[in-house]
Amino acid sequence: LKTDIDLIILDVQMPDMDGFEVARILKSNKRTKDIPTIFASGTMKGHKFMMKGFGEGAIDYLYKPLDPEITEAKVSVFLQLQLQKKELMEKNAALQKSELEIKQLSSELQRIAESKLQKSEKRLIEAQRIAKIGNWEMTALGAMVYWSDEIFKILGFTSHSVTPSFEKFLEKVHPDDRTLVNNFFDNILLNNGSDNLSYRIVLHNDSICHVHLF
Repeated sequence: LKTDIDLIILDVQMPDMDGFEVARILKSNKRTKDIPTIFASGTMKGHKFMMKGFGEGAIDYLYKPLDPEITEAKVSVFLQLQLQKKELMEKNAALQKSELEIKQLSSELQRIAESKLQKSEKRLIEAQRIAKIGNWEMTALGAMVYWSDEIFKILGFTSHSVTPSFEKFLEKVHPDDRTLVNNFFDNILLNNGSDNLSYRIVLHNDSICHVHLF
């Protein structure tokens, strides 16, 4: 088909092929299967033929001779319904396209954000390495759940060789400073402490490393 067809009025009685067979062929074709069909017949009348027509996918079954006013009114209604159906399908297609574009855009923005985050994390790690500054994360109950790579180095551990914990951290603190450090963190949890502290770390070779916490 070179042009779109919105409605087919099909005569049931034709020389070589009846309208029912033509309707089946139309329904089997991807391009014509959704075109509404009206059957018309001058001899095949009655409930039996009408139900057969509906069974073949017709939207109406008219008797000939056709009444011009009734036929025009029905065709007008069916064309309007077909037009509304096509408009709805076009809107649905546009909506699906918009949803796909939004999804693709969201995915791209997420990729860009993740890429920027990774770059920021790399810059932070490099800055901490150069400045010999590390950071950690603690829960509200005082449990250390994260050490940056530089914290591992400051404490004398190979990166991620141990599970971060306050106990492991405190083991590295000089024995004479442990009470001071422990009290410092207790006061932080109570929102009643100083925001900085200087203490000593004992490394594996028993050398002393002075650390400032802020």
